[in-house]
Amino acid sequence: MLFIVGGGVYDLIENPPSFFEGPNGTYVSIYPGMSEQGINESIFSMATIGIAFLGLLICYRSARIPYDSSKANTQMMIGLGLALLGVAGTYFLYFLKT
Repeated sequence: MLFIVGGGVYDLIENPPSFFEGPNGTYVSIYPGMSEQGINESIFSMATIGIAFLGLLICYRSARIPYDSSKANTQMMIGLGLALLGVAGTYFLYFLKT
């Protein structure tokens, strides 16, 4: 799932570069336009989506602990933190692209 959603199929078909030439002759790892995607963007996208999914999975598992509320609350906070971190990373990548 992460491979497909993160753009892995595009990477296999198009074989994009890892770095693009940016302004003033420097190299950037994230292409500023919405028309292309590099390998580094795909890896970052897969990582942020994976972190968000892991956070939601930890939240789900914390709800299944009825006998230890302290452990359940701790896992819920960790899960929510990871989910928010993953969503924030995805939005960060989106705003870099626009």
